[in-house]
Amino acid sequence: MSQITVDASSTAVDTYLYALCGSGSTAQVLDSDAAVTTGAFTLTVTTAAHASAVRIVDLDDKSVAGSGNVTVAEPFTVEPVTAVCTAASPAGPATVSAGTGGDRTVSMSVAVGTTATVTVTVTCGNDGRTETTATARLTATAAQRVTGVTVTATSGESCTAATAAGFDNRYACTMTRGAALSLSVSADANTDGPQMSWTHDTAITVEITAVNGGACTESVQTPPTGIDTLWDCKMSSVGQFSVLGNAVSSERSIASTWTAAPGVALVSQTPLGLQQPDALRTAYRKANRAALSCTANGTATLVATFGTGAAAATRTARLAVECVAPVEISGLDDRTETGTGTVTVAEPFTVEPVTAVCTAASPTGTATARFSASYRDVCDDPIGVLAAGTTTRSGAITQNADCTSPQRATSGRPYCARRHTFTLDGPAAVIIDVGSAASNKSTLDTYLLLLNGHSPTGTAAALGRNDDIGPGHRTHQHNSRLTGIKLAPGSYTIEATTHNAASYDLVISAVTVNGISTDTHVVQNRATAFIFRYAPPNATITVPTSQQSPGVTATLDYISTSVAATSSLRSLIISSHSRGRPRSEAQNAWSRRASKSSNGTPCCSTQV
Repeated sequence: MSQITVDASSTAVDTYLYALCGSGSTAQVLDSDAAVTTGAFTLTVTTAAHASAVRIVDLDDKSVAGSGNVTVAEPFTVEPVTAVCTAASPAGPATVSAGTGGDRTVSMSVAVGTTATVTVTVTCGNDGRTETTATARLTATAAQRVTGVTVTATSGESCTAATAAGFDNRYACTMTRGAALSLSVSADANTDGPQMSWTHDTAITVEITAVNGGACTESVQTPPTGIDTLWDCKMSSVGQFSVLGNAVSSERSIASTWTAAPGVALVSQTPLGLQQPDALRTAYRKANRAALSCTANGTATLVATFGTGAAAATRTARLAVECVAPVEISGLDDRTETGTGTVTVAEPFTVEPVTAVCTAASPTGTATARFSASYRDVCDDPIGVLAAGTTTRSGAITQNADCTSPQRATSGRPYCARRHTFTLDGPAAVIIDVGSAASNKSTLDTYLLLLNGHSPTGTAAALGRNDDIGPGHRTHQHNSRLTGIKLAPGSYTIEATTHNAASYDLVISAVTVNGISTDTHVVQNRATAFIFRYAPPNATITVPTSQQSPGVTATLDYISTSVAATSSLRSLIISSHSRGRPRSEAQNAWSRRASKSSNGTPCCSTQV
């Protein structure tokens, strides 16, 4: 027989010890001081745990300034982190929000009077632990108006005061890219310690570009709520449409994601690399290329995120996609034509939709067409290049408010007008006649204007004007004529005007002179020839035969209309080594030298 002593102890929990004789389910409890014999014994120790209460830490009073209903929030910590907390206040509902781990925040909306304080009781409990309560006084005070804010750049360039709608104080600051700008701000208020915080606006935009298989333009419609930019896009229901979403920001942290709604499928999206600012770009750019397909009208959306964390901002671009059927060509068959030289081969076909634009190309050859177009006023009947001889036109002056004479509008009465523009390649003398057409029931009283330059609107400077030829012409005395008009190469406009609508006849008689040099040296005692051409062929030429001083004048007379074209030759008299009187020799008249001419344009020369 033996005596055994067993102790079980703990500083944290209560212990209970008992001994069993035997083992397993047949073991029996031994009393204290019982005599034992040899054999198997079992010792069992049990405890009774007493867990500590839930702890609430750092729940303090909180005061916030504002106006209206102000939310006052106070953070605290709870142990263990699994504890559940609630809040109550006799002044209204209060809430507890959970953060990371044991972090909690109690908040309550408090109506601001002069000062409003409410007491909030926070209760936290957890299974197996004693529940704990704590209180906090949440105070809302009326915020006082800030009377002034001053900003000063303490380093890194400068800031100057500016004005802008919607701002009490605005400053324009300059700084070097990549450098730092330090600012000092002071605020004046009717209370101690006005609260201030810094925010900054980042220039962020999203640009959409159709890359292949479709077209996109920014919509003129107002974007719906939550959408920053709206784009109208068209794509074919056959194949894919590639679109590039470009996110632009002054911050380098940029990410974007494409999504698509029913009717439009997002086949793939490929984010591209970040583009750094450089001499051409002042911001960071990051593109995301999307491949889309469609079976019906739908939408695709790009959401771009700029920055990280609480400072992150987003921009959303919505594409309204019109899914259109592909263009169809029908009836285009092979065609053969037989001929000589250049043969035109044409084959008709039909295209749907009718607004489709078609082009053609051939791998075996090319064809080039040259087209020219000029402005044509409704009141202008252009003549083109005025030829020598007689040019006729017939026209009608109508009662058209858009076809009036601005040169004659000073009388307060509108004059109907018709204009003819023409061009001269060389100097010419002209006679212009405008008369009543024989088809008129009564004689038309015309008025004639010659304008400088191509003036289909009739506003150019007038070179000449005539109302009536005069009583010496009897039945034609109300016709108009300009004579003795000498014109340099260039463009001109003839305007026929009248009070009434009727028909008229225009006759232009012109003599042209070409080839006369403007600078010629004449040497004393030596013959110098001046050779020039004139038209029409039935014009005659006379040359002065007397002694010529510097400046030789050739006069051309048009027999049928007595039109004179005069060109002055500026000459320089140069003395030769031999002395003597200058002489002048004249060529035979053209009519006596016609057989010597080699073409239809007479050639004339004179000597001095």
